[in-house]
Amino acid sequence: MKAILHVDDDPLVLDIVQAIFRHSQGIKVTSAQSAEDALQLIPKLQPDLFIVDIAMPDIGGFELLLKLREMSEAKNTPIIILSGRVGSFITHNPFRDMASVILQKPVDPDRLRCEVDDILANGHFDED
Repeated sequence: MKAILHVDDDPLVLDIVQAIFRHSQGIKVTSAQSAEDALQLIPKLQPDLFIVDIAMPDIGGFELLLKLREMSEAKNTPIIILSGRVGSFITHNPFRDMASVILQKPVDPDRLRCEVDDILANGHFDED
């Protein structure tokens, strides 16, 4: 069973992502409504993939990406960024390099499913 940790402060987006993978064989999505909650779940869950919103209160998505890359349990785990501000990633952005994929919100369910399947089939993020 592949474990995905989805972090987003919007309950509707959390529900949508849960629904996208509800009937997927071999994938379990765990939702966290804050970066703090996500950080607490990581040691127990040991996710195979993170799906992270960038615009969140308190610890934002960018800060969460930095924390993930510092954690031994998460430093090589692939990350999909979901953002309503994909345009800010078009020019060189160091956070863009930390993610496997950046997808625009509202997310296209088929595209997200395809990207997740591809990432989970090909393994972990490789840091240079």
